[in-house]
Amino acid sequence: MLKDKLFKNPDILSIGSAASVPGGRTDDKKAVSSLENENAETHIMQRIKVDHDFINTLGIEILEGRNFLRQFATDE
Repeated sequence: MLKDKLFKNPDILSIGSAASVPGGRTDDKKAVSSLENENAETHIMQRIKVDHDFINTLGIEILEGRNFLRQFATDE
């Protein structure tokens, strides 16, 4: 596996992957709205598929909620 080969380099501390470049164009869109307010406006959001290590590798701070966990099948 590519990750295993890359981790043999002692200068590599973390590896994460994504289906596209963060901030770049993606055709993967999803309509989202509030579960608490049925009259709330629906928004179309772009999304990027990432692996479990992506958030930590990029040093992204999660302000609310949690990171992806391998224990949860819904996080796949």
